[in-house]
Amino acid sequence: MSTEQKFCPNCGAQMNGNTVCSQCGFDITAELDKSQKTRTMNEPGTIPYENTNVNVWNTIEKYVVFVGKWSWLVLIGNVLTYLIIGIISIVTGVAVNRTLGTNTGGATIGTGIWMIIGAILTGVFLYFIVLPFSKKIEAKNYTFLVNDVIILGKLRIPRMLFWGIVIEIFSQGWGGLFILVPALCICFLGPAYMRWRV
Repeated sequence: MSTEQKFCPNCGAQMNGNTVCSQCGFDITAELDKSQKTRTMNEPGTIPYENTNVNVWNTIEKYVVFVGKWSWLVLIGNVLTYLIIGIISIVTGVAVNRTLGTNTGGATIGTGIWMIIGAILTGVFLYFIVLPFSKKIEAKNYTFLVNDVIILGKLRIPRMLFWGIVIEIFSQGWGGLFILVPALCICFLGPAYMRWRV
């Protein structure tokens, strides 16, 4: 079972409820008013970190931000598409069953029900997960995004990556790409330090 813990947004060490990191001295309260700003290697109080993918990131950043910023709009289209297809599938399945007097349309009805369930869950994820993600990525708050994590054993998984995978499943394969692709780019190519292990 996973447990959520607070980590230093600078070095990734456990905070244990403190506002100042015991390993690197990072003060969370001092950073609250600067939450919009991306931290760099040269800022005072940061651990030494150099983005070795800086040229790649500078090339793709505007696309990553654009895709992440509008991911909620794609999911609205996904939800509406699969609600409509799901309703049509159920109606078609019921009509086939009544016409033939058998359960031939059962698979179509089952598919329609799954599409409606997926659309509803995607709508819930959209409101509670994707909208906050879109705002953080629009603000280029990469440090927050890579340090807002879920702990699975000794592995730190960024929430954006975890929820991107979950939404990819329930959005029938294409709606979650607009969360998953920016999340992968930020984790592996972005300017913020990503610590994968506790």
